[in-house]
Amino acid sequence: YFTNNILLNKMIKKSIILIFLFIVMGIISIYPIINLSLSSDQIIKEQGNYFEEVVYYSPDLVSFFVPSHLHTFFGNFVYQTISHLWKSKITESSGFMGYSVIVLVIFSILTLIKDKSNPKRKDIFYWVIVLLFFFVASLGPYLRVSGNIVTLAGKKLSLPYGLLYYLVPFLSLGRITGRLIAMFMLALSILAGYGYDKILRFVHNSFNPFFSVILNIRKSSFIGFNISKGNLIFSIFTILILFEFLVVPFPMSSTEIPSIYHQIALDNDDYNLLEIPISTNYQLAVKTEYYQTLHGKNLISGQVGRVSPDVFSFERNIPLVRELLHVGKWGEQPYRGGDLFEQDILVKNIDEIGLDVLNWYNIRY
Repeated sequence: YFTNNILLNKMIKKSIILIFLFIVMGIISIYPIINLSLSSDQIIKEQGNYFEEVVYYSPDLVSFFVPSHLHTFFGNFVYQTISHLWKSKITESSGFMGYSVIVLVIFSILTLIKDKSNPKRKDIFYWVIVLLFFFVASLGPYLRVSGNIVTLAGKKLSLPYGLLYYLVPFLSLGRITGRLIAMFMLALSILAGYGYDKILRFVHNSFNPFFSVILNIRKSSFIGFNISKGNLIFSIFTILILFEFLVVPFPMSSTEIPSIYHQIALDNDDYNLLEIPISTNYQLAVKTEYYQTLHGKNLISGQVGRVSPDVFSFERNIPLVRELLHVGKWGEQPYRGGDLFEQDILVKNIDEIGLDVLNWYNIRY
């Protein structure tokens, strides 16, 4: 016993040392990213619009009860008639639970309430807490229903996330509360499993004539196969769940690269590319950055999750580049013709100096 105790203590000490070293090395490796995130997010919060972004990107309660906009049969209907009511990004706020899954979860909760002798009761209670916490947290600071924030007595109905946003360190770095739906779905799926187990036990122990006819006492013959009651129930719920979450064909991003980039890749000269748009359009920006993996040339600007506040200073202050990326159709400011902004010391016509700007910064395409 004494020898085993010494070996156990040594193993614990080694484990603690390894965990400590892992944490230290992890902090050192990701410190530059954390430091950059904290600095950029702090400036955003000082500007007073960060919390508003959290509110804007928060999921709508209705989205948890409506199939995905990608659903094979209901997707177009949802996208055209319902999803426009949601203020947040539809791809970041779809939390459809599935009605068959809801039924299974209800049965698992019944186990928690009625079957107090069940050894799995503590596990079910834990996952119910996880489910409720992440469900409420994913809704964001305020409850939104059908695109409108719910109000009581003229005041917005606040949810716990609004308090957690200010109390929990680093939580304010995440703008999109809908990403918490992943943990909600994890708890939902586990509770659905407990619910299926509850239904299976209920049917197995039932002597109701209905179950005797529909499911048979032990086995029923179906198209030449012997199907037990458990397999039949499993098949029914599997079909229902697959139908509720059916996405066929599954949308995929194209990996095809336009021929112009193949041509540029063959050019060994060193120069820059100006993609329009890029910094003001995320969807197009990620594509052009993917194309860069082929041609290998430098890009003017780009897209990344966390950036330094002055990262766009070049493109916002260089004539022609500013007009192409940040003014007019793709930008956040209206087009002002061929002239630069009034704050410039020397007002030049873009049509006259544009080619010189491109040559100076070695922008060939």
